[in-house]
Amino acid sequence: MDPDAANREKQAKMFERYLQNSGLSLAFEVVFAEILTKKIPSDQVFGYAAMRLRQFEEDLGKLEQNKGAPTGVANPEDASKKVPSP
Repeated sequence: MDPDAANREKQAKMFERYLQNSGLSLAFEVVFAEILTKKIPSDQVFGYAAMRLRQFEEDLGKLEQNKGAPTGVANPEDASKKVPSP
């Protein structure tokens, strides 16, 4: 294998690991499944996918902010209000 091909293969594997570790692969799987099940028109697929990925990002940000919250509490400020467990 020539050095350029080996380097490209190494970069491709690193990118694949990044996608797996970041959760992007799973997010795209979820969005793709939603597009199919909700029968999103083809001219709206890009906008729908972008909107859902932004929502995932916002939700993850909220989870990061609430890491210190007691179990079963949606928001640390609402610590007296218990959220029912699933």
